[in-house]
Amino acid sequence: MYPSSGKLLYYDTGWVVLYAHHSIQDYYYGVLKWLLKRRYNKPRHGCHITVVSGKYEQCQSHPLWMKHHEEIIDFEYDPILYTADTTYWLNVYSPKLTEIRNGLGLTDTPFWPFHITVANRKNLNG
Repeated sequence: MYPSSGKLLYYDTGWVVLYAHHSIQDYYYGVLKWLLKRRYNKPRHGCHITVVSGKYEQCQSHPLWMKHHEEIIDFEYDPILYTADTTYWLNVYSPKLTEIRNGLGLTDTPFWPFHITVANRKNLNG
């Protein structure tokens, strides 16, 4: 496990996202391209960890909404690159992110457990 940290941001759309340093994503993206010699897309929203998915979870009216806005939050990530279908990611662990979700009345993790998406092959051939 490798330690890191990021800045937590809340959005009016119901999303809560922890933005991590781009070098994590850049490194594994480069390794993936070098090893497999294929084209990949980088995620549209940069190096981030979804804490609350506004698409599936609504808790903006909770009294603790925005409590940790712009805080620096520690996390650890597993250096093993995982894949399923067209997506490649690193698993992330953070007791603080779980605590934030629980404080908003949510389960420990979003539908897709905490992770950093490194690359995807959506809409690519070959």
